[in-house]
Amino acid sequence: MMSFRIRRGTIALALGAIAMTATLTACPEKGPGEKAGEAIDDAGDTLKDAVTPDGPAEKLGKKIDKATD
Repeated sequence: MMSFRIRRGTIALALGAIAMTATLTACPEKGPGEKAGEAIDDAGDTLKDAVTPDGPAEKLGKKIDKATD
């Protein structure tokens, strides 16, 4: 009886892992919601930069981030 409970838990864990993997690898293309979210993020970054300008290290980090996206 004990092995059935362990097996049922293992199966549930495996199904959960498969579901999460399928969800995270769903679509390589950006949808309209993701594009809008990125535009809002970029606008917020621009506003922040206008209020508190970045130093040279922060600017370099942002260039690296943009190059790797």
